[in-house]
Amino acid sequence: NAAFRYSRRSLSNDQVVAGVPGQNIEGKESLKTLSLGANYEPTRNWQLGCNAVRELRLSDSSLSSSYAVSTANCSAQFTLK
Repeated sequence: NAAFRYSRRSLSNDQVVAGVPGQNIEGKESLKTLSLGANYEPTRNWQLGCNAVRELRLSDSSLSSSYAVSTANCSAQFTLK
């Protein structure tokens, strides 16, 4: 299985100090996520699976941070029938 997700948003923060409007900070942020996975049943009683995800966030303002992260997991299940 595979999936790709893309989202983009506008950021805004109106600062008010002691009731007086201050600096307005604006920016944009995008998030891309790619996931890949596989499941396998070698026998009737066994189920095996692995998934990997890569996420990348880009920001052009101080309202959020850019980052990149990769994660992976695997599982095994044995069922008595």
